[in-house]
Amino acid sequence: MKLLTTSAVLLLGVATAIEPPRQPQQPTGNGTKILTWNETMVTGGFGARSVSVSWLSGGEDGQYIYRGDDGSLVLENFITGDSDTFVAADNIPADMHDYWIRGDLQKVLFATNYTKQYRHSYFADYSVLDVESGVITPLVEDQVGDIQYAEFAPAGDVIAFVRDNNLYLSKNGTISQITTDGGPDMFHAVPDWVYEEEIFGSRSTFWFSPDGEALAYLSFNETGVETFTVQYFMDNQEIAPVYPNELDLRYPKVGNARPH
Repeated sequence: MKLLTTSAVLLLGVATAIEPPRQPQQPTGNGTKILTWNETMVTGGFGARSVSVSWLSGGEDGQYIYRGDDGSLVLENFITGDSDTFVAADNIPADMHDYWIRGDLQKVLFATNYTKQYRHSYFADYSVLDVESGVITPLVEDQVGDIQYAEFAPAGDVIAFVRDNNLYLSKNGTISQITTDGGPDMFHAVPDWVYEEEIFGSRSTFWFSPDGEALAYLSFNETGVETFTVQYFMDNQEIAPVYPNELDLRYPKVGNARPH
């Protein structure tokens, strides 16, 4: 019993041991305070602060946009040092997932009501802000978080978007449907799972010409591709479930049918 008690005390001593005091290193600068380990490493009080910025293809050279501390979009120019509020926080949707700015800085495209799909792809609602008037208009009136992708053209008032695996164009607010046969096995302007994951590493497969007058897109026909059951561990959850969901995906393998 005495031996067991001694062992327990020793273990407790190891668990609660503290670092013995040591002589502080002499400062090498002209400061008046010696910083502790906790101040420099644990609390992160001296860590670098990063800001995510978006460089603008239009406008002045050196311009970029970032999200300010108050939630607004701030337009800055690192050459001139000028900084202005581009979109006030009150004009930004509360559940904004991402945003894109048209080349002429007249409109902003917002993605809201976000639902993740695969590594890169997601579904969302999209709305367009007129910067001058502050008016926000839905990209599609009856959208229910089902738009797969949307993008401004490089020039003009044009947005291309994908819904139900079909490609659409919104030009000056008028929507035209480009493809009509999209469905579970036919993808237009967006990749299927294997092309998203293994080939493109993105969630769209359409491209505007530099002047915005032409649009090229890829289509993928998965008819005949065998299905494969994939374990899906996360479904918009912060903690992974004990047992994953199972997804049946069109999954091409060597020697068998591939998307075409």
